[in-house]
Amino acid sequence: MKDTKGDLYEYLLSKVTTAGTNGQFRTPRHIIDMMIKSMKPTPEDIIVDTAADIKEGINAGVWSVGVVIGSSQMGLSYEDFANLSEIEKNEAIENTQKSFLDIGADFTIKTMKGLPKLIERINALISEGKRPNAK
Repeated sequence: MKDTKGDLYEYLLSKVTTAGTNGQFRTPRHIIDMMIKSMKPTPEDIIVDTAADIKEGINAGVWSVGVVIGSSQMGLSYEDFANLSEIEKNEAIENTQKSFLDIGADFTIKTMKGLPKLIERINALISEGKRPNAK
């Protein structure tokens, strides 16, 4: 199945040149606004990239999602990650996913491209009466 929203998001980001000098990236406001309108998140949705953010989500009682590739938790810039071998990339992804889940994240996604499908999954869980951080 084609992930049109995820593909669109990644395409838009590839055309933006607002990366910092240390590999960090700040999504421009107009792209954030477009994605919010497109995805219609609720106040219970939260996307994070550090252990402290996951803990904050748990304390707030919201769904906590760790975005793995490019996260502060992984500790690699996009460029550094891209220069890894496939084995090293997979290891970095697995270690970061594990650290997010060990801290208490409800979910992890490799990149923001996975967010639209995850929001659909969270909405299905909510409709079943499930709550965040229910282990």
